[in-house]
Amino acid sequence: MKSERTRERISPRDFEDYSVQLLIGDVFCSGLLGNISEVGLCVLAPASVKLEDAQQISRGNILSRYLEKPIEFSGAVVWTAPGQHAGEAVTLAGIRFDQLVDLPLALTAIGLAASESD
Repeated sequence: MKSERTRERISPRDFEDYSVQLLIGDVFCSGLLGNISEVGLCVLAPASVKLEDAQQISRGNILSRYLEKPIEFSGAVVWTAPGQHAGEAVTLAGIRFDQLVDLPLALTAIGLAASESD
């Protein structure tokens, strides 16, 4: 029997202390972390930023006061969708990392809890 998901996979409230910076070609953007695993993340970017599927990310960083240093990554946008967060339009984007990213245990735990289904 398949159970219904009780929580959304994208949980920016759970990651409120983390932000994401992306450099796509010559365009820099900052957004909110929506979810993360060792293979990728979801970012909530401003709606004005035009992200496209299969678009390569030159570089990216995950920032937080809880991290000793930024977590660096590179990857590709694998999906996009329009969304809303705190009453504002955002672009949701899934990014698959080029290489596995070593995440701190606390961040991994938040990601697993946000993805949990009953």
